[in-house]
Amino acid sequence: MNATFRVSQYAPANETESDIWFERSNIDGAIVAGVGYGVHLTLFIACFSALWTQRTCRPRYSQAMLSYIALLSIMGTISFATNTRFNEMTFVDDRDYPGGPNAFFVSQNSLPVNILGDGTSFVAQWMQDGLLLWRYFLIWNCSYWALAIPGLIYLSTVVISCLLLSQIAQPGENMWQSLNVRFGITQWSLSIGLNFILTTLIVGRLLYMRRRLRHHFKDDHQAPYLSVSTMLIESALLNTVISALFLVSFARDSALQNIFLPLSSQAECIAPMLIVLRVAQGRAWSRHAVRETRTMASFGERRTPAAIALGSIRYTENTEMGKVSGPDSRSTITTSTKVGVEVSSFRCGDEGVWPLDEESSLKG
Repeated sequence: MNATFRVSQYAPANETESDIWFERSNIDGAIVAGVGYGVHLTLFIACFSALWTQRTCRPRYSQAMLSYIALLSIMGTISFATNTRFNEMTFVDDRDYPGGPNAFFVSQNSLPVNILGDGTSFVAQWMQDGLLLWRYFLIWNCSYWALAIPGLIYLSTVVISCLLLSQIAQPGENMWQSLNVRFGITQWSLSIGLNFILTTLIVGRLLYMRRRLRHHFKDDHQAPYLSVSTMLIESALLNTVISALFLVSFARDSALQNIFLPLSSQAECIAPMLIVLRVAQGRAWSRHAVRETRTMASFGERRTPAAIALGSIRYTENTEMGKVSGPDSRSTITTSTKVGVEVSSFRCGDEGVWPLDEESSLKG
């Protein structure tokens, strides 16, 4: 739109309606990102508290996860802070820039403060994708061949995001120049494609697990980590959806991209922390959980009652004796053996490792 349209009598006289909407979207994006940062910070505190209480009984795991969430939170905090600072420069410090805030936002996009925010956002994206790739690896029973294609896509996203960052860091460059747009669309498409592939494979695997258990156990068996919420959290679907919304708006050059981009930087922190929190609480899938689920299905195939829940699983065998009277009025002593699986909740010290492996469980 070339003609100037005054949305208000006090609106800038030299800005179009689309310019005004673009500036509004930048402010709206900062507000939405603030809400996302609040959720991110709350989850960080919850994760830190859960992991800190386990540092003595699970030192290596706790230290690794504490380092992970700390680095991830630092990336999210820097991204939020730099985005806030750049908006202050756009609408306050340099409000009289020729062409207005919109012109400043585009022409000064390569300022160090903005590049720092973009860089930390990319690092958070790598960390989120890396954790999702690791969860996929565990849920698929640590199958290395299954990592080939997702691993290649992951490395491609890292390389292309580095190229994009080096390109937009050049003086006078911005995200909306033709070459950078192609880099950006490729990078986010690969990342979203990776998330979509892993989401589909993770959810498909969990649905398969639940179907096997329900097929073998006629009492409508269900475990908490086979619920819909588990599938959504384990697959980091939140970040996939927000990133997809940003990619569509970015490719169409819609002002909505200014809302979804700051929010996606926080979603990249929220989704992994939800997974870490579930792991710290003993409510997430692990290599041992997958193995034991297969064991329980094997029990079901042998028509053996079993149960599975979170935490430790212990094989039990109980023998009951009873007296049955026959037609000839003589009593007969009978015995019956009940084989099952005794479940206890997750305790500090279990480290997500369930006592019996598949062979010992089947042997009883």
